[in-house]
Amino acid sequence: MKFYYRGKLGRFWYDTKYWKISKGKLRYIGPIVDGKIVDKIPEGVTSCECMFLMNEQIKIGPEIPASVKSCVRMYALSSIEECPGIPEGVESCLDMFYGAVNLKKAPEIPSTAKNCEAMFYLSGIKNKPTIPSTVLNSQDIFYGVKCNA
Repeated sequence: MKFYYRGKLGRFWYDTKYWKISKGKLRYIGPIVDGKIVDKIPEGVTSCECMFLMNEQIKIGPEIPASVKSCVRMYALSSIEECPGIPEGVESCLDMFYGAVNLKKAPEIPSTAKNCEAMFYLSGIKNKPTIPSTVLNSQDIFYGVKCNA
């Protein structure tokens, strides 16, 4: 069943078979096939906060819509291995890949990002992306990352 949401997460249609809004956050509850979600993140969503937090099934992250402004803890402590990229317009990547030990290649940080604190904290990345000069907070961004870059 499709519902229209209008509130602090943006304005968008979402399918209740795949998505649930709980405690002010949009969470994916649908099936994960071959490490991918079967639906896409609804266009119009402004926050992906905790969307796949502690998800042990997700391997390949979905495309993030251009409307998203916050990716706080989006894949924290999950089994994510591959992220398609972070679109320009995202302002906060706080703890985005915190503890994502299976992530091998870090996506580029968008120039619109302002807060990237602990973005790759204790993750498994093998490359260190350039931190744009527009980032105001990059404290502990690569803490515990073991790579040669």
